[in-house]
Amino acid sequence: MSTLFGATSALVIRDQEEVDAALGVVHYFPTEGNPVYMRRMRAEAGQVIGSHRHRYEHYSVLCSGKVRAEFDGEVEECEGPAVMVVPAGVEHRITALTDIVWICVHGTSEMDRESVDEVLIGE
Repeated sequence: MSTLFGATSALVIRDQEEVDAALGVVHYFPTEGNPVYMRRMRAEAGQVIGSHRHRYEHYSVLCSGKVRAEFDGEVEECEGPAVMVVPAGVEHRITALTDIVWICVHGTSEMDRESVDEVLIGE
């Protein structure tokens, strides 16, 4: 089982480029007058998007596949297509039960990955 974004596992991803490559990440940055950033990920069955939280509410879209979603300790299985609203500060973790396509939608006008992560990821 692969684990990403800081969760412990036999596979340790060392930097963001490795995470992006492992998840087939595509970034969609805001355009003038449209302060929305999206991150599309593809994950294989068994991959985990490890526990993390965001400073702001955001939407997650499961385009296809099936996941086990954990939100502040509550566990739910979801099958795409599905939309989830993730409140600010809620710790969440996603486990792909099948191959999935997942999109996170955030309101921000930041134009590069490092700035997006700095603004959106809460500690």
